Amino acid sequence: MSLSANMGGACCLLYALCWQGCAPGASQPVVAAANGQPGNAALLAPSGWAIPLPDDAAAPRATGAAGHGAGPMASRGLSASGVYTVSLQGVQRLSSGGTVSDSGTASRLDSGTAGQGLMSYALYELPMADMQPAALSVAISLLPRSGGGASTYWLGLADYASGLWQWHGPLSDAIARIEPLGVGCLSFGGDMFVAVVAYDGSSFECMSLSAEVPGLMVGPGKTYAAIEDAYADAVAGDAILVFPQDGGAPYSDPALQVHKSGISFRGVVGPGGERVKLSGAGFNYTGAGSTPRAVFQFNDDADGCSVAGFEILEAHNDSYNGAAVRINKANDITVRNCEIHDCDMGMMSNGDGTLSSSANQRIERCLIHHNGNLSDPGYNHNLYLGGTSVTLSACEVHSSLTGHNVKSRAHFNRIEYCYVHDSANREFDLVDAAETAFPGSHSVLIGNVIVKDPACPGNRGVIHFGQDGGGEHNGTLYLVNDTVVTPFITPVVTLSATGAGAAIYNAVVWDTGSFQSGQQLVGTAGGAQLASVSGGSLWLSAGMSIAPGTAIPPADIYTAQSGETPPFTDPANADRSLCDFHLSAAGTHMVDMGLDWDSIAIPTGPGQPVVSGIPFAYRIPLSRELRRDSGPPDLGAYAWGG
Repeated sequence: MSLSANMGGACCLLYALCWQGCAPGASQPVVAAANGQPGNAALLAPSGWAIPLPDDAAAPRATGAAGHGAGPMASRGLSASGVYTVSLQGVQRLSSGGTVSDSGTASRLDSGTAGQGLMSYALYELPMADMQPAALSVAISLLPRSGGGASTYWLGLADYASGLWQWHGPLSDAIARIEPLGVGCLSFGGDMFVAVVAYDGSSFECMSLSAEVPGLMVGPGKTYAAIEDAYADAVAGDAILVFPQDGGAPYSDPALQVHKSGISFRGVVGPGGERVKLSGAGFNYTGAGSTPRAVFQFNDDADGCSVAGFEILEAHNDSYNGAAVRINKANDITVRNCEIHDCDMGMMSNGDGTLSSSANQRIERCLIHHNGNLSDPGYNHNLYLGGTSVTLSACEVHSSLTGHNVKSRAHFNRIEYCYVHDSANREFDLVDAAETAFPGSHSVLIGNVIVKDPACPGNRGVIHFGQDGGGEHNGTLYLVNDTVVTPFITPVVTLSATGAGAAIYNAVVWDTGSFQSGQQLVGTAGGAQLASVSGGSLWLSAGMSIAPGTAIPPADIYTAQSGETPPFTDPANADRSLCDFHLSAAGTHMVDMGLDWDSIAIPTGPGQPVVSGIPFAYRIPLSRELRRDSGPPDLGAYAWGG
């Protein structure tokens, strides 16, 4: 077979290493030959082959529009077979010399003399922009093996579902093809990482890699002119690839009433890295008959669908609840890498009152802003969610027009590593529905930066957890390693249901330098009790206090001195989306002062994956980075020095 030709696009990264003394060992990653059968596990060695899975969010990036690294441009386009491809040529930057070199048209890997156990590898990042590849092809030019015999090579695919490398080899074909590829082959950032390895005397040149993405193609010159037409022909599990319109013009009035499972809708990245635009301007998303209430509406027979790579705007209806995306009782719906703005509601979801619908909703790496409707003020929000369980991860949510940034009636909410700021009302309004009457109706906010607009026109509280409709809310609000910024006297957290509690750990709460007295961390209403509030390892501004009666030990609270402020890097940037709450110095009573995460029993919601390991932090824009605490956790959303 032949690899597809280059057609221009985004960039890749390469890292190269050669490790010596790699003795075979017993504890190994998964090994498979190209046909998926078990390979030669004896060739693997923990000291040389236990390569950590790459964290693309922590990798250095170029500042170009495509947003990827400083290597050569990845080609993107259609192969001769009509399959969309992302391809890389073998010439890349090297991170070490000697065993990996640039031959001019390829990267050459040499693993020394046979019998010495030397290994070298090159690690490639294919910028897939959240498109699921079905196959990977590699073109290799094999060179003579030192000491005689034929050279071979190995391919490693980073598998983020198992947390292991999936190894294929030893291979001896000039062109190898691996398929199918598991859903775990994409990183959180939507990219694919491939390691090409030379071992024990083998030498070769890596000419190119190519990932193939099959799908029903929409756009100028493609099979379908409209997304709806492609969806009509799609079957469960299909991908619909939507290409940019000429000149970046939006697709007008898209309206998808989805009743098929496992459909993925993917916007194909534009030449400057831009998302595909979908505009509902002028359309009435009524919800009547076959008309959805959103650009994408996922119904209870549409489990496992996903949306990624779109800018969705101007979805409205006469009821003021037209949305970019609506999850109507479907489970396992993911919205990733989208910008959603200027709709009545950014996103909506609802369940059926049980804990079996709208479970595991995932909203990742999305920018959601300026949603609402001035004709119905206060009743429409950037996010208005419900159902069983929701995860919001590495998102920026800001500037709701009149309502809240995040309103949720879901049984369980997890908001992690997000930047939520400048709402017209509360940043979070986590309230009651039939689902919240069940025990364990918790909300977990971990590693977030949460900032109030100093000119907030509405409710100046930061987080409300309880009820606004007279229902039960039987659960706990967990705040862990959040940085909260508010100048207002209104309590940071308000609990308003008899079954509602709060657990607040490792938090930094800053008053923006207003130095007001009388600020309260927690307030109660609606039968909530201060005795249900626990936590510790807190940094509070000078004017802030905690009312008597909580279970937070006074010794676990540091109250700043008058005039003392945290050493944030850039807390007052004129562009609010660029405010930086990293620590520029080791803040007093912040470094190594947190409670260890293993000692905090953070719950998991129904249908959600169990989360473990080192927490991340939000990284501008719409990404995450590893926290690098050198000892006990530092307080707030960021570790000092990391």
